[in-house]
Amino acid sequence: MRYFFGGFMKMRLYIIVFVFIVLAGCGSGQAREISPKHIFSLLPENTDFVLISHSIGSAYKSLGIAQDKILGKKITAYNIQDMVKEIGFNLLDEKALESNGVDLKREIGLGMSGFSLNPQDDSPQFSLYLFIPVANKLKAFDALKNIVKKISNSNIKVEINQEELRLTERDFFFEAFFKQDYFFLNFKRGEEVLALSKVMRENKNPLRDKPSFQNVLARVKAGDDFFAYASIAGFLEPVLPLILKNTQDIVPGFAKIMEAIKEYKVLGLSLNMSTGNLILDTAVEFANNSQFLEIMDNKNLDRQGIESIFAPPAFFASSYIDPAKYFRYLTKLFGDQVLVEMDEGLAEFKSETGVDLVKDILENLQGSFHFGVFDGKSINMLNYNMVLAFRVKEEKKAWMVLEKLLEKAGAEARQYIQKQADGAYVFNLISKGMGQFYFNIKDNVAFLTQNREYYKSIMQGEKGMLYKRLPDKEVRKVLESNQHVLYLNVDEIYAAVKNFAGIINMSSQQSLINAETDRVVGMFEYILNNGRVEENWAVGSFVVKTRLGKPFLPGVIDLFNPEDSW
Repeated sequence: MRYFFGGFMKMRLYIIVFVFIVLAGCGSGQAREISPKHIFSLLPENTDFVLISHSIGSAYKSLGIAQDKILGKKITAYNIQDMVKEIGFNLLDEKALESNGVDLKREIGLGMSGFSLNPQDDSPQFSLYLFIPVANKLKAFDALKNIVKKISNSNIKVEINQEELRLTERDFFFEAFFKQDYFFLNFKRGEEVLALSKVMRENKNPLRDKPSFQNVLARVKAGDDFFAYASIAGFLEPVLPLILKNTQDIVPGFAKIMEAIKEYKVLGLSLNMSTGNLILDTAVEFANNSQFLEIMDNKNLDRQGIESIFAPPAFFASSYIDPAKYFRYLTKLFGDQVLVEMDEGLAEFKSETGVDLVKDILENLQGSFHFGVFDGKSINMLNYNMVLAFRVKEEKKAWMVLEKLLEKAGAEARQYIQKQADGAYVFNLISKGMGQFYFNIKDNVAFLTQNREYYKSIMQGEKGMLYKRLPDKEVRKVLESNQHVLYLNVDEIYAAVKNFAGIINMSSQQSLINAETDRVVGMFEYILNNGRVEENWAVGSFVVKTRLGKPFLPGVIDLFNPEDSW
């Protein structure tokens, strides 16, 4: 370990950072809600990034850390002895942590503020700090001083003043100080860092009172295992001019792309892994009147047609995007040469087909798009159980476009196409090994499916049938709303895969679909990703539902590596 860290001040300071990160994450205290009136009132308003653990106990549980374990796996006695030799105590021993003054029952975190670029060489400058709850200031400060003694050398200037400590080596600075019942460890390269401690002591404008931060707290839960906030604009403002300067001659029109990126303002997220599931909630603030949000606004999203299918979904994607607006949005980002080539391509397409791609197709699409694969157990080589559906504004125009395209398809292609009495088109591709596909438009919903029963269900138009086949009430709640959705049911997908087990095992020359695969796959239930637009915010969540029966991260690692130690 000593060999790894070497004799450099920069690397040795990482020991201190590592010590207190792990100190912060290795406790056994009971979790409690973060109080914005306390922890967030200690941080400066110019905080560009902050990561907070809901509690030391929740971090301890989520990361599977115990006295001699990390991520649920034992580490060797040699590594523990080496750790004690380097810093004076075992970071994984709860009693050792408490004896060194750390409060195991409150929140800890990592922050960054003052991000900028050095005008001399464009190198990044910022203050990176850890904030650690302490139960005994004297013990915590003594522990830090003991670590400093172990790593110091003649090249390091050490200054200790009551409850403050500062290390300096060339252009690298480190300071430690207390603020209320928190111990702050701050390090920075390139300029003095004491300005941060001064700012934090005189903190008249805390992060807690920043409007964008309050909006994040209103949309994501700061009480989950981990919570993060980032000022995207704070990072982009100094960086974008540099990127533009270095790329504008290489990528034509890049300045327009940079302007689009400026729409992103703030990011907030919360992560929960202690229950056995992975739950990630996110919120991104965009500039007012954001074109991107206008394009993706889900208020007009509906699942008419596809919701009539009475079958369990294996894969389901449903979203809203205004194609015409998105096309116009993209054209503003393209360089002049790209626009010329695109106009030529559109003109050629219209000349060959008689169809105006923008006016006849894009502007006639309402924006609701859905794709699903259902009932994995009955999927086989000729039965895909697939449905594609999308909403059109004018049925008459949609039929006109289809008929023009079919007319231009040629005699050979048209021999596979039949028109039914109900107006549907049947694409008979059995001879091509692809089965039959049915296309029709009902109540402004155009749909294509390979399953005859699904076709009948959509034509009958009974609403809400899909939701009755969902095994999880949370999934049902999301799908019944008008949010953007991506859903994968692991059981249904694996059932479909097992129908091809013989082919898979034969082609791989080994048994990939076996009892061990059954065991691993059986530990997962579903993946659900959903999102929506709220005013000038994009809000969403990502969920991995499991049957692990233990915290997510240690559980997944144990699933693929059942050995008891690393």
